[in-house]
Order: sequence, then structure tokens, then C-alpha cells
Amino acid sequence: MRFERLNLLGLLLTVLASACASTGGDSYSSDTSSVPEANGAALYATGRAYESQANASDAVDFYTRAADLGYAPACRRLGEMHYHGQGIAVDHAAAARWFALGSAHGDPVSSSNLGILYCFGHGVERDLARAAELWRDAAEKGVADAQTNLGSLYFTGEGVALDRVEAASWFRKAAESGDATGQMKLGLQYANGWGVELNPEQAVRWMHAAATQGNAQAQHYVGVYANSGFGMEEDPIDAARWFWKAAAQSNPESREAFDWIDRSLRAEYERSEARGQRYMATVYFEGLGESVDAWMGFRNLLLASSQDDPKALLATAHCWAEGIGTEKDAERAMKDCLRAANLGYAPALFEYGLLYDDLGGYTRESHTEAVKCYRAAAEKGDANAKAMLALEPDFERALDGNGQAQLDLGICFSQTEILRRDFAAARHWLGLASAQDVTDANLRLGRLLVAGGDTVTVIGRRTYEPDPAAALPYYRKAAEFGSVAAQVELAKLLVRPGTDFTDVDEATQWANLASQNGDDSAIDVVQARVDDQRAYERSTSASTYSAGSDAYSYGSDTYDDVDSGDPIPFSPCGFCGGAGVVIRERGRFINGHWWPDTYSTCLECNGTGSLWH
Repeated sequence: MRFERLNLLGLLLTVLASACASTGGDSYSSDTSSVPEANGAALYATGRAYESQANASDAVDFYTRAADLGYAPACRRLGEMHYHGQGIAVDHAAAARWFALGSAHGDPVSSSNLGILYCFGHGVERDLARAAELWRDAAEKGVADAQTNLGSLYFTGEGVALDRVEAASWFRKAAESGDATGQMKLGLQYANGWGVELNPEQAVRWMHAAATQGNAQAQHYVGVYANSGFGMEEDPIDAARWFWKAAAQSNPESREAFDWIDRSLRAEYERSEARGQRYMATVYFEGLGESVDAWMGFRNLLLASSQDDPKALLATAHCWAEGIGTEKDAERAMKDCLRAANLGYAPALFEYGLLYDDLGGYTRESHTEAVKCYRAAAEKGDANAKAMLALEPDFERALDGNGQAQLDLGICFSQTEILRRDFAAARHWLGLASAQDVTDANLRLGRLLVAGGDTVTVIGRRTYEPDPAAALPYYRKAAEFGSVAAQVELAKLLVRPGTDFTDVDEATQWANLASQNGDDSAIDVVQARVDDQRAYERSTSASTYSAGSDAYSYGSDTYDDVDSGDPIPFSPCGFCGGAGVVIRERGRFINGHWWPDTYSTCLECNGTGSLWH
């Protein structure tokens, strides 16, 4: 759930809500009637299975039993079901109680959702100060919705003292986490100088990020910026695209703006002007009031390119490269790109430079030719070319074999906000840095391979599908070098559903090592996979369970009902009984309980000894 929008003209921000954040989770289809009440995680997994079968009644029963044991995800799910009426009657008061319980058990999303209820007085008495407290708790734990909502309170001065600098700080945190509303609101602050220095380019950057995620108000504002040339090149065709997208989400102001531009550009088309022909190509390619027709779109681009319209030439190059509205023809794609470049069109010059680097394998020879194109494009004001030239010192060092420069280039091409993300370039440079054992290169390369991506040039898009298996050796190498982040990500990857390299034992080792090094974030993920696996095995095996007993049989052994509920217990020091920092490793059952094989460095006696079980 989150607040809605800031007003571009400076009106106070209105407080609106969207849906409660939903939780995901793996489920399995099985007969769950015999699952014993082992722990909250197993009960929750059973509830998810019932809910996936549209059996809300039994799902609520299992969620309630898990929540009564203090399992926070079950508390949250019950709150969501009561709030939205998902399979049960809407009951905001009950939702508030469950969210409060989840919050008390440390679930930040429950805190965020409870803040929504206090903000609007749903099921509780309206209290914006209390909402701010809850959102702060969740925001500090990284919940993006809560960060946006807390920023909104600071912007309006409701529930907290008005402080638009603080508002911008929270919007930035949410924006950098990918929250579209936070991006839109941060963009508006830059556009108006609210709590930050007026910066049209930053306004466009964040507003565009939100618009591409489907935020209707952001789409409208990008249309406004494109139509007026605020922070970007004035381009009514691009403005029409964004106004159309926003209008499709029932924004009447956007529809009015689109209709005005549409009439003007169609008039240009009737006069056989190149811009009007380019606009009609966009109309047919994207269905702006007409049926999508790639052939008609390409035909109109050819009309514009015949008038030496450089934007149309670069667009036809893309069509030839990808086979959009015509057959694929890489040679004609390069020819049209060169023609546009020779007309002095900066983006085409930049694209041609990318071709030299990409096709030449990033050698010194190919890069020398590419730089000539970048310089020519930069002289004409192309921001991408300027950014590429700013990397020239890194290129020089990387081409000389400097591992840190290779890492820096790899990071740039995999994460940059200015340059086009380029999977092939990022993999090339990160691979070279990895071969030199440069710190962080293996982790970065592992992440890149897990995510996949595209390399786009004027001769076409090459898509690289995610390849988690290929990432494993790089994650392991980084983990062995002592990267805690790599240890965490490797542990999570090794228990990711749907892969053929699952290894719970190895995942446990890395999760426990990361925990020893101060990061517990993989523990719950690995433990949940272990618990799900146990619950699934019990529900499908020839296990027996007596409702009048606290124990169940599994194979040849009998365990009580707390076996997996105590996966990695807090344990006293083996020497003095004091509190210990536990080094957690693969465990085993002892007297019916799940205990790890552990050792502890005691905070009290600073000794090392085996733990008592």
C-alpha cells in the first residue's frame, strides 16, 4: 500500500492508498490433512497450499494456528485476507489486529500495512502520528511503500513536522529501491525545487523511471516534459505516446492533451511533412488510436526517411535489424544508420560507435574507431556520447589490463542509469576482472548471469536469458574470498525453486557462514526450504499422526512437535553458560529437536567451547 501523487503545480500532496502489499510464497499440491502442528512455517505452508486450491476456510485455519505460534508471515496474510475480503468477509478491525501481531513479531510489511489503517482510520481510530511511527519502523527496514508514505507525511506536515528535505530523503530511498510512486514524487520535487535544488534532468530521470513501470501520473508528466522540452529534447511525438499511455488509465487530462497533439501531427501528415509521417508510423506501431499494423508503420517511416529525416532513418535501421514490418536485413540497417550519422544526427553517430566496439570485440583498434564517433556525437550534444567519453580513462586502463578499470567498466555497463545497459559489454569486462581475482568482480558477474539482459545495437537486439547455473562458480569464488553478500546470494540460489542444482547442505553452510559474518538474511530462506521440504515429505510419505498425541512417526524415528520449530536455537556458552555468537553449521536431530553442530565465541568469557544441547 502506498500514498498517491504529488501535484506538479504545488498543491499539497493528497493521501490516498493502494492495495495492501501482498506476500508471495512457494506452494505445493498435496494431501495436507495429516501434517502435524510442527511449527509455524509448516502450518503456513499448508495454509498456502489450501489457499492455492481456493479453500479459504482451511487456509485461514492453518494460518491462524501458525499466527498463534508467532509466525509473522501468517499474521500478515490473515491481515491481507481480512482487509481485502479474499475468500472471507472484509473486516478491517480484524486486519488491524493481525497486522499488529505481525508487526509485534518483527514483520516490517505488517507494520507498513498497519500504518495504512491508522492513516485512514480503517478498523482503528485515525492517528497519523501512529501511522508515521509504523511507517518509520518499516521504512528503516527497507520497505519501499513505507518509505514513500513516510516521505509523503513529511511533505505535507501531517503526523510529523513539515520537512520537504526529509521527504526527499525518503522518496529517494524508495525510488532507488524501484518504487514507482517514490520515483514519481522524487521527480516532482526536482521539477519544482521542493526540498532539493531544481534539476530538470533529474526530474526527467526519475519521472521516466516511474512512467516505464506504468505509473499513470508519471506518464502524464513525461508527456508534459517532452511536449515542452523540460529537461529533455522537445518531441511532440514522444509526448503523444506518453499521453496516450496515461489516458488509457482513465486520465482525462492526458486524453485531452493527446487529442490536441494528434490533430496537429495528423495535419502535418496530410501535408506530407516528414514529422507527420514519423508520427503516423508511431501510431501504427503502438496502436495510438489505430489498430497495430507494423507494415503500415514501416511504410510511413520509409516515407519520412526518403526526405532524409535522420530520426526516421535511425528508426528504419532498427526495423531492418529486428524485422519489424519488413524482413531482417543487417546490411540495410547499417546503411541507414550511417546515412543518418552522415546527416550529423548525434544519436546515429553514437550508435555507429557502439557497433565498432561491439562487433570489434572491445579491442584497442575497434575502440579507437568508436571514440571518433562518440566525439562527433558529443560535439552535437548527445548525452550518451558524453557519458561514454567520460569513461575513456577507464577504457585506456582496462585495455592495458588494469583489473580495477575492467571491473569499473563492467559495473557501468550492467548498472548505469545514463548509458544503455549492455549485457555483452558488462560480461566481457567483468570476466576479464574476474580472471584477475579483482575483489567484487565475481559477485557482480554472478549477479549479471542470474539476471540476464540484452545487448542492443543498430543491427539488432541480442537477448541473454538468465543463467543461474553459470553464475554458481563465480558466486562460490566470491564467497570463498570472504564476500558476505556472495555467501548470502549463493545460499539463496542453491535453494531456489525450479532449478536442477539445489543443494540444501551447501546452502546451509554458506548461510551459516554469512550469519557468522553478521548477515542473517539467508537463514530464513534456507530454513523455509528445509521446512517446506519436510512438510511436503511428511504429507506425501507413509507417516502417521495421532491427533491425541504430541508426537508423530516418520520412518523409523519418532519426534515431538518442535523439531523444525527450533532450527538454530540460541545456545549458552559451553564454558561459562554466557551469551554466545553462534557459528551455525549443518545440524541434526538430538532428542527430537533440531540442533546445529555449533561452536560459540562467548561474549562473556571470550572462550571457545562446544555448546550444551
